[in-house]
Amino acid sequence: MPPVQAAAPQLMGVRIKRREDPALITGQGKYTGDIQLDNMAVMMVLRSPYGHATINSIDTSAAAAMPGVLTVITAADINDQMAAPLPMVMAANESYPVFHNIDRYPLASNKVRHVGDPVAVVVAENKYAAADALEAIEVSYSPLPTVVDPEKAMADGAPQLHDHVPHNIAFRWQGGNDVSAAFAAAEKVVEVRIHNQRLLPTAMEPRAVTAAYDASNDSYTIWTSTQIPHSIKEEVAQVLGIDQEKIRAIAPEVGGGFGAKSNVFAEEVLAPFLAKKLGRPIKWVATRSEDLQTTSHGRDQINIVRLAATNEGKVQAVDLKVIA
Repeated sequence: MPPVQAAAPQLMGVRIKRREDPALITGQGKYTGDIQLDNMAVMMVLRSPYGHATINSIDTSAAAAMPGVLTVITAADINDQMAAPLPMVMAANESYPVFHNIDRYPLASNKVRHVGDPVAVVVAENKYAAADALEAIEVSYSPLPTVVDPEKAMADGAPQLHDHVPHNIAFRWQGGNDVSAAFAAAEKVVEVRIHNQRLLPTAMEPRAVTAAYDASNDSYTIWTSTQIPHSIKEEVAQVLGIDQEKIRAIAPEVGGGFGAKSNVFAEEVLAPFLAKKLGRPIKWVATRSEDLQTTSHGRDQINIVRLAATNEGKVQAVDLKVIA
């Protein structure tokens, strides 16, 4: 008698029971902030209160001398030790007639360019000592003019965030065919301006990172609230200048991301760097204010849409200009 073949599980068109729900709704889920390791220290970040300013000086001496403080670092202590800047979302190709690389490092050097730009880092025995030390750091700024409107940012004479990026245009992308003839011959042309407002993908769980370094095999483990653990492994290794096989990236339960946790952030580089430097695990959990200031925002697009059509309503061409 031939063996009985088990029926393949039915997946299409049937309800699938969610196995992760019981632990989450009963408080048993384990998030990055819940990770507890022996001898773990706490990292906190001092951030710019200005949207655009020159950094004249940073005095960390008082903070470094406070009880419970393990180290205080600024851009001068870390940026030149990075093998590469923080990764960009995309790279230049033939579709971009204008494309400017922006080299961003973990801590701001000489100038800050947004509210919340990281300026200094404190690592301490606990969050109370770290918070006190942050308040003891003295930073002298010279505020510069800012722009928050994308159209005004491109205007002649607008404040320049980066000297090598004229009119603040990071890149220009174009695609499709030339539709000028279709618009010139169109019986009807309709134009509409749509402002897709800025939004903050405010997840229930703010961003967080825990990192540990194992000196016995020169390897790192990074727990982080992310949507891209494989990219974390690859891109943090690139910035630190190490083999990506030396990094284990773990995304525990993630309390929402909405796309904003699909980037590699400075804290995901700072934590493993400091874990090796100090020989201790490092934890950083964003406050709600930090999360609002520093986690990637979305949209704020101005869409100028033109449509060429006949009198009967047949669409002949569409032209879309997006400023974001």
